[in-house]
Amino acid sequence: MDFFIRFSSKVLECGVCEEVFTLDGDKVPRLLQCGHTVCHSCLLRLKQPSEINFLFCPFDRQPTEFSSRDGIQSLKKNFALIELLDRLEQSSCEKSLDLESERQQSTQPCDEDSSHFAVIYCTVCCTHLCEACEIITHSSKTLGKHRRVPLSEKPRVKPKCPIHTNHIAEFTCVQAGCQNALMCYLCKDYGRHSSHKLALVEIEAENFRKSITTGLQKITQFMESVKDTSRKIEVAIHELENWAIEDARNRVRHHFDELRLQLAEQEKNALSSLDAEMQVRLMSLRQQLEDLMATKIQ
Repeated sequence: MDFFIRFSSKVLECGVCEEVFTLDGDKVPRLLQCGHTVCHSCLLRLKQPSEINFLFCPFDRQPTEFSSRDGIQSLKKNFALIELLDRLEQSSCEKSLDLESERQQSTQPCDEDSSHFAVIYCTVCCTHLCEACEIITHSSKTLGKHRRVPLSEKPRVKPKCPIHTNHIAEFTCVQAGCQNALMCYLCKDYGRHSSHKLALVEIEAENFRKSITTGLQKITQFMESVKDTSRKIEVAIHELENWAIEDARNRVRHHFDELRLQLAEQEKNALSSLDAEMQVRLMSLRQQLEDLMATKIQ
């Protein structure tokens, strides 16, 4: 489906030749002084003989002057229309990319041609269509007004009442001890759940969706916490395996080396103190012995 060509062919076309305007070239839109827009090539055909520097608008016959030197080129381009054309062209490219992505992901057969995969869903006809069938089936003016969306944006199908299958299940039972049964308005008013506490399916689904979202957020936070703890443990293991253990061993060796030096110094000092004390005592004992011998001789 080429949205740009189909839309432009109806709205953004020259009113004289009925061909689509282009961003440049012979079909670039140019403004007349009366406000109408005509493509460049049609203006060349409408131009009067070379001696006359004006032309008449094909719609209201108002004259428009132009430069004798530059001719039709002197008429201003309709830049607002050119900008719109450019945006539509970009939109067309983006739409083509979106449809290509839909085509690669789609597993839904086209309702008109089962040999093709559907990429578009018509919300009015409730049909799944490929690009070719979408153009064929919605080419008329009436069907062309149908809202069509990419298959991935297909509206969710509302559940049917299990008892009254022609009615949509709009309610669910939230009574304590009762299973969450889906029901239509007939079941709600006249069925076995008529006296129970009921809620709209959409509200309950939204609440359930929020609870799931909250649960997923908590799980995500927990997983992030687990990952962070895991990273810290891995860093600790890496440090232990590479340098932490050896560094601790070196610290222990250095500590005990210092202790040994201190003990050796203390041992040396203790031995020196002991030798000095022994010398003092020996001298004292010798002096006492000499004094005794002297007394004995007398």
